[in-house]
Amino acid sequence: MTVMNVPVVQEDSTAINVREYWPSVVASGALLLATDALSKERTIGTYMLSACDFSASQLAEFAGFHGSAESLLTLAVTYDDISAQLLQQRILDTSIDSNMTEMRLMKLNVNFSDACNNLTHDERTQLTVTWGH
Repeated sequence: MTVMNVPVVQEDSTAINVREYWPSVVASGALLLATDALSKERTIGTYMLSACDFSASQLAEFAGFHGSAESLLTLAVTYDDISAQLLQQRILDTSIDSNMTEMRLMKLNVNFSDACNNLTHDERTQLTVTWGH
């Protein structure tokens, strides 16, 4: 190729096939953002379990972080098959995911605050440790 009568040479080593790498780049970015949202969800969830006293806005924030994380995980697995396989093997098909899903549903239950207050200190501590782990 020539630009203004000056030959332009691009080394083969710098030629990158963007179409080949782009799905992995998008998936990596989405997974990093999902990790941030899940971290915030875990923090608020830990508080919810330890205090058993939280506002409607805290519950909405908890649900919002979960929704963000789910959307970002969906984006990642849609863009990159390898990310989808690894996520399925290492997270989604494990007891960790089923435990977290169960605990998340428990917290989103309308009667969670009452049920939480009926737990013993040891039961609440165990749930808090399990959720925060």
